[in-house]
Amino acid sequence: MTALELTEPVAITERGVYDIPEETYHRDPVPGGSLSCSGAKLLLPPSCPAKYAYARTQPPPATDAMEFGSAAHHEVLGTGWPYVVCDFAENYRTKEAQEWAAETRAAGNPAAAQGQGEDRRDGGGDPRPPHRPAAAAR
Repeated sequence: MTALELTEPVAITERGVYDIPEETYHRDPVPGGSLSCSGAKLLLPPSCPAKYAYARTQPPPATDAMEFGSAAHHEVLGTGWPYVVCDFAENYRTKEAQEWAAETRAAGNPAAAQGQGEDRRDGGGDPRPPHRPAAAAR
């Protein structure tokens, strides 16, 4: 199956593999909505269908972790929403950095503090959790 490249907003009504811009993907171009992995988890216990319905109409606000994920996606895959790096602060602890982040987000751009994820970008750290050896066979 070949992927169809879509460059304009469109309604997807046929099954298939589509190469669509990230903004279109997050807007869910399927009439009536589609089921994502995150949505499926909300349908299963200990969650419930009411939580799924609520999440579809009330998306969560962006968090620092979500913005970092968008920035990582952009760095690794070379696609996705561009992000802006704060060049004067390692984190958002100062009022100046918090104001900068708020202004950047209000302009519709994910914000990243200079020190976020540095160990992963420069190869100095391992992004995987620490390895735990399997228990010895008896």
